[in-house]
Amino acid sequence: MHSNGNNARESKDIAMEIVEPNLIGLTIPDKLNNINPYIQIAVSVTNNMANSLYPDLANSIVPEVMTLNKQVIEQKLVTDNSASMVEINTPIVPVFIFQVIQYFYQFYKKIFLKCRKNKTSLLVERGMPILIYFNVRICWYNKRLTLELKLTDFGFQRLNKSWFFEIINSGVYQLRFIYIDSGKSRFESQFVNLYLIQPSEFKKHLVEVNSICFGTFVPNPVLILPKKQENAENFVRLGICISNNTTTKLYFSFYNTLIPEIITSNGKILRGNYRCLGIIGPRESDFELARHGQNLTFFPDARLFWNKHKFFTLSIAAGDGGFRSFEHLNPGNYKIRFTYKSKKSVVTTYSRGSPNKKLIEGIWTGMVYTPFVELRLVTRQSGIQYIQQ
Repeated sequence: MHSNGNNARESKDIAMEIVEPNLIGLTIPDKLNNINPYIQIAVSVTNNMANSLYPDLANSIVPEVMTLNKQVIEQKLVTDNSASMVEINTPIVPVFIFQVIQYFYQFYKKIFLKCRKNKTSLLVERGMPILIYFNVRICWYNKRLTLELKLTDFGFQRLNKSWFFEIINSGVYQLRFIYIDSGKSRFESQFVNLYLIQPSEFKKHLVEVNSICFGTFVPNPVLILPKKQENAENFVRLGICISNNTTTKLYFSFYNTLIPEIITSNGKILRGNYRCLGIIGPRESDFELARHGQNLTFFPDARLFWNKHKFFTLSIAAGDGGFRSFEHLNPGNYKIRFTYKSKKSVVTTYSRGSPNKKLIEGIWTGMVYTPFVELRLVTRQSGIQYIQQ
């Protein structure tokens, strides 16, 4: 095996790569609340052989976690053996359309699955990578800090496989994935660094990674909902703060790097729907320079509005022409955090109305999850009373 330009461990048969930044920062939740939704890590598998393959990846790919001094952390695998093919939910459509869907689904099961060695094999064409997604989180399990990796959906197969790693302390760990085929050949991805971070003792909205602080920044946690009428909207300030305490000047990208996540008072996770009416390329203004000791704050365009005379919606711009919307909101208490995910250290930017291009270098790369902070949505009348108090 050798390392290619993308830092993926390759053999002549199969190449595996974790297609995420090399630095992934996970915030350790509070012991009492223990609320920490899963994040997603993608693993790319590429077939370099002359023929197509049906590798049993779901049952043969495993994560490995170790300390920086290469001490492998023991894992515990929990598997739901009742996994079965995903059933088609009965849609609200005319009966004949539903019958057509059922027919093709049954045809798929009878014909396509017979070509596979088992239900957890996937067709991997030559030179065509496939992506496998693992859900990851750090949580308290039986009063012990635990890293969990979970594989739930695999092609048309619904699985429930979880690997648990007991973590003794916060700090830096390394993660990779290993695949062993039927011939006992071993294929490995590259390592990525997992930073398991405690929020700041006195500023719970901040976490620090390699002398850089990231935080959820909500200047006013009480947001007033607009009137229930067309075109009524309130602009709000929800964003992130970054402090560069390194000795190196760094650019930070705000071009589709900020992903919001909201939790309701009853623990329901709202991830928001991404919509885009037209892609906008990166502009120079999407990148901000932070020198040693300098602080940055960034607020994406965000607004609350009454949607289609039915429900309140929070819309947060992504920066690439798209936006993420959280619908069916009501007055009440929520929590919000951001994922800051920057994958490119060098970007070519464009100027609107000009053919000139500019190369931005020295961009910080990594993926960090800021802590949750409280958020309260109130009606206009309640908001006025709150301000008067």
